Amino acid sequence: MRSLTRLALASSCAFAASALPALAATGEEVLENVCSACHVTHDDGRMERIDAARKTPEGWDMTVTRMMRNHRVNLTDEERVAVVRHLSETRGLSLAETEGWRYILEREPVATDIGPTEQMTQTCARCHSYARVALQRRTPEDWAHLVNFHLGQYPSLEYQALARDRDWWGIAQAEIIPFLAKTYPLGEAPAPFAGKVAGAYVLAGRQPGRGDYTAMLDIAAGEGDHAVTMAVTYADGSTASFTGSGRIIGAGEWRASLSDGQVTIRQVFALEEGGKISGRWFETKRDVIGGRVNGLRADAEIGKSVV
Repeated sequence: MRSLTRLALASSCAFAASALPALAATGEEVLENVCSACHVTHDDGRMERIDAARKTPEGWDMTVTRMMRNHRVNLTDEERVAVVRHLSETRGLSLAETEGWRYILEREPVATDIGPTEQMTQTCARCHSYARVALQRRTPEDWAHLVNFHLGQYPSLEYQALARDRDWWGIAQAEIIPFLAKTYPLGEAPAPFAGKVAGAYVLAGRQPGRGDYTAMLDIAAGEGDHAVTMAVTYADGSTASFTGSGRIIGAGEWRASLSDGQVTIRQVFALEEGGKISGRWFETKRDVIGGRVNGLRADAEIGKSVV
């Protein structure tokens, strides 16, 4: 009976969300006008499930995409971008919380993905990267919701390797959920980035298959999206130049899309308030092709930055 009731509720929520007209709206308005059709807003203003988690921009985009795909939430491309940005800025992670796991955000093709214990690796990383787990923060109740969701959405996982040979459900309830709740607690969302974004950045890196390079990254001043140029000079003397736009999201997540007229690349960088920048850029159609980068804003005070 409980399952039937939940199924009926989910179906009614999906219908309500899909029936809403598309809104040329801000991310906050999408939350209020669309997401609230299913996610109850409590007296303290917190939205059920949504305010029980914090994630990276990529994590929130996966969530919104799943709502659109599985629950027929009707969002335009612009609304999807707006609500993902809003969630990432208000319910995101600090750069410190992403340390050690950024390879999954940066699409690093050569990385070792392993959980903090063998049991966590076997439980979570047998289906997806463990970094996907570590780049979330949730309440204890929401970690339990997530485990329940896995079993409901993917019931065959109980018959997969590393699950059918043990009491997977019992272990998940008694050990996995408490570990997740203790290791990745919700906590408070970090303060938004308060440093200087615009300026010239001196970069250095290596592109596998092409070699070492230096680059100048110019980020123009502006509100919201910034105009961006990256001029690259390789050790063999060849050059490349990309232009596009980018944005600082949350506590220091830099995301930009640029093109040289033939190839479009994406930048996934961590930008610290002292002016240090690090991460990876990659081709959008072939993310294994790209380069790692480290750099510093040209006018940064080196004595106050970690280089």
